[in-house]
Amino acid sequence: ARKEAKADGKPLPNPPASWRAFKKWQDDVLGFAKEQYDGQLRFAVAHFDEEHPHLHVYAVAKKRPDDVVELLGLHPGRDAKEAVRAVGKEKGETEKEFAARQMKAYKSAMQAWQDAYHDKVGKHHGQARLGPKRRRMSRGEWKADQKRNRELASALNAANGMEAERKAIQAEREAIRLEREAVQAERDAAVEAAQLARDTARAAKMTIDKLLDDPAAYATAYESRKAKKVKTGSGMKPSGPSLH
Repeated sequence: ARKEAKADGKPLPNPPASWRAFKKWQDDVLGFAKEQYDGQLRFAVAHFDEEHPHLHVYAVAKKRPDDVVELLGLHPGRDAKEAVRAVGKEKGETEKEFAARQMKAYKSAMQAWQDAYHDKVGKHHGQARLGPKRRRMSRGEWKADQKRNRELASALNAANGMEAERKAIQAEREAIRLEREAVQAERDAAVEAAQLARDTARAAKMTIDKLLDDPAAYATAYESRKAKKVKTGSGMKPSGPSLH
């Protein structure tokens, strides 16, 4: 049995049947509202005073630099209607026709807004896009439709879960691949450094062997070294060319 929900110490009139499902729906609604109102969203309040728990979302209007409050962006229907009104009447259009065109823009915008809500939120929680009266459905048909909507929501959520798991696995595999590449790069760098050291040592040894095999070259190197020390004023006694 679920715990009885309370507000101010009193039982809520209509608490959600599942708090987990309600919380998920609430989070999705708030995500949708943030996308719609882009920085204008301030807070939301959950209500349980009617048959179905619901949210009231509050957003504020933007203020222009001249301190005029700009209501655009808060209501898609009103925005569309105002856009038609701002352009004005078409040639030969009556006031009645002009008003009807504004209302058509209003309804189209609101339908698009409701479609967006259903696509982003509603269908993932078993909510129908249209109610039974609008679709002229019997109670039995409506119940069957609700069942199909719940099944669709479960399938969508399962698919989303599988997709999230697939992306997590891909991300893990990519991290492993990058780590392996980094280790290999370190090994390659170490091999190159070791090879450079070997090449340097081999070149030095070849130089020494050449000097030892050629007494004249050795004597020339010795005299050059001695003259260089005398020129720089070194007080050290020359002892022969450095072979290191």
